[in-house]
Amino acid sequence: MISMLELGKRGLTLLWMERLANAFGCMPAELLPKPANASPFDMLPENLPVLGTAAGSFSGAFLLDDKNPIGHVRRPPGLADNSNVYAIYVIGDSMCPEHRNGELRFVDPDRPPRIGDSVIVQTENFPGDSVQSFIKHLKAKGPEGLLLGQLNPAGEIKIANQVVRSIHRILSLNELFGV
Repeated sequence: MISMLELGKRGLTLLWMERLANAFGCMPAELLPKPANASPFDMLPENLPVLGTAAGSFSGAFLLDDKNPIGHVRRPPGLADNSNVYAIYVIGDSMCPEHRNGELRFVDPDRPPRIGDSVIVQTENFPGDSVQSFIKHLKAKGPEGLLLGQLNPAGEIKIANQVVRSIHRILSLNELFGV
């Protein structure tokens, strides 16, 4: 059958795609020919939600809205089996050059942040107040709150635990590509 498919004597049906994919240990879509100008990334599903933006500065934070994504982007290979990850766009330059204005970042709310990690911190100053999101470095966690760092200008910011709604870790390139 494979020989006849390769020679064009038989058409590839959905049933045969499923059988062959099972035998080869791949997804059925991987059996389809790629256009000559396609990159490997063209085959990645565009189903990872962009939940909004995260500001580097405290004067321009934005809400991450998990119910109304602002768009979707291609899901990196290392995140294929993770349904909770999301993406954000960086706003502002306080984390430049590591996180530049307008760049896309991938975030996993399920991976615990470590000291030194880049994180998205969501705060809510009062119950029912709008939630603000910031991109910073996690420098310390303590009983009173978080110590966050920014790059531009270099500085530290303390946030009381009672206003912290969540801390999500920004993923590295190795994590995005399953390395």
